[in-house]
Amino acid sequence: MVMRRQRLLIQLIQKSTPSSVLLLTEFQMFAILPTNEDFCKDDAEWFTDLDAAYDSAFDWSVELSGSRVNVYEVRHGKFNKLAEVFA
Repeated sequence: MVMRRQRLLIQLIQKSTPSSVLLLTEFQMFAILPTNEDFCKDDAEWFTDLDAAYDSAFDWSVELSGSRVNVYEVRHGKFNKLAEVFA
């Protein structure tokens, strides 16, 4: 269910229609993504809760042996870096 919602939100962001902009302003979206160049924005994990994003970023960093994972706030399709987390 969450993955389906995330895919729909990504499609809305990519279309950048006025209706999608109105939908996106109703709540905040956060994404996490390792700084490693092997990952692209399609690999991002999406969240509506910042604390959950931070927790998952730390867990992902542990899985990647301490590699840095960025936490982004996503507004209108733009990724704004909030923090860099590492274990």
